[in-house]
Amino acid sequence: MAIGKIKYNTLQEKVQAKRLLGREIYARYAAKKKYQTPDDEDLSVVKQFYLNCPEGHEVDHIIPISKGGLHSILNLQYLPISENRQKGAKLNWRPRGDLNTQPAV
Repeated sequence: MAIGKIKYNTLQEKVQAKRLLGREIYARYAAKKKYQTPDDEDLSVVKQFYLNCPEGHEVDHIIPISKGGLHSILNLQYLPISENRQKGAKLNWRPRGDLNTQPAV
């Protein structure tokens, strides 16, 4: 087996491989989120928070799951899509226009 780019016979094979990779990545994220949800967390409140997300915004974990943050209502916020993409999994992030505030500790 050669190391490097994978060659696909058809576009359909390439799309299917990308879909499977996406599912694997999501499954790992969902499993981590499940184990970082406190036992006493009211999941109906968390679900309602997601359902009430304003248009043009995304639900963001203030302390990212990948950095040990909990999947809890206290760790969720709404961010505009572009700001959430800029933030990614950063801990000490602030919007570019927000130069007068100190990063979270």
